Amino acid sequence: MAGKAGTARSAERPVPQGVGRTVVLFLAVLVAGCADRESTPTLSHPVVSWDANDLEQWSMTEDSDFLLNKDEIGFLANQPLGLFAASGLVVVADRGNHRIIVLDSLGRLQRTIGRKGEGPLEFMGLASIDEWPGDSVFAFDMRTRYSVFSPKTGEGRTVKFEGMMGPIGAWPGPEADELWLLEGAHLYPAGQYRAGRQRVPYSVVRWRPPDSIFPIASIAGPDYTFGAGGRGRSRPPVRFRTSIAAGNGLLFVSEGDPRLTIRDGMGAVRLEVEVAGTGVELAGEVRSQVTDSLYALVAITRVRMAKRLEKAPLPERTDGFDATVLGRDGTLWLGGRNIPGIKDRLWVNLEQDGTPVRRLRLPRSATLMDADGDRLLVRRWDGLGVYDVEVRRIVP
Repeated sequence: MAGKAGTARSAERPVPQGVGRTVVLFLAVLVAGCADRESTPTLSHPVVSWDANDLEQWSMTEDSDFLLNKDEIGFLANQPLGLFAASGLVVVADRGNHRIIVLDSLGRLQRTIGRKGEGPLEFMGLASIDEWPGDSVFAFDMRTRYSVFSPKTGEGRTVKFEGMMGPIGAWPGPEADELWLLEGAHLYPAGQYRAGRQRVPYSVVRWRPPDSIFPIASIAGPDYTFGAGGRGRSRPPVRFRTSIAAGNGLLFVSEGDPRLTIRDGMGAVRLEVEVAGTGVELAGEVRSQVTDSLYALVAITRVRMAKRLEKAPLPERTDGFDATVLGRDGTLWLGGRNIPGIKDRLWVNLEQDGTPVRRLRLPRSATLMDADGDRLLVRRWDGLGVYDVEVRRIVP
């Protein structure tokens, strides 16, 4: 399945910017580890269950196959995204600088595409990139439009979304020129939601330009806390993170728990994969490490952090996934909780039929963006806001 035309891959929900908001998200996601899911009716599709602890443990090599030349491209900003493209090229979305960078297999600059703006092949809020049929690349400019371009030539087109408020996520769809779009509530007017904590549902639709919309599925969205009368929302806002990947006419959805749902082009659930062994016990010394890490953040005072911990205490245990990545090799990677104070993060690899392959622990500073066999494309962060993109090998 490697390099198959029309395969869309890595699709990670955008993360709100700023250290303060990131910590709010972390605290809220941890609370989800002790939240009970609603009862599920009898299923008419297969469910595959296995334990991540039973998988072969792989590890990342020390040396990189690929390093960016910062003298050529300058510094990356705002959590860059990346994928393995056709002909051995690597494509990086430099979100903070509103541009797409195309590099060869050694990390040497081939071209840059775009700048900040609202014209053709210009960007205002790059949110995701994926593969597109014909050796092209798809770039979603959050809530407004998308672009399709050739990484070899830099030529392409930009299409605006019509007939909707603006999606919060977009992936190439099951048919030519179609998209899967994720829609959610953009505003929270008084009285729309009851006071207290509740999940705000999202919907997935198939969209064909200019305005053909076909509903696919409703999925559980983030969890918000609303004030008296359902007015606004109070922090911490999010306890769950919905992550999505798409490809081969299928949609892969993780709703924040240790489960992956696979849907077809009509929205029907084809398979569910339940993974045990993803949990982290937040007790004893580990709990102290996490708490100390939160209090050490320079952007938030100890008093403010104490108030947030009072509203959303750390649970005893947290389970589930924060990321879903469909690699160029056609296998899936699910990323576990990214927890401050804990040095690494669990990733599990599986086939599209639910068959487990292997597990991997990456440093918390490294995020998997794409995979091709034993090669990983990872984003690394040095803790001071400086990002890098590397290609690493993994070995048993």
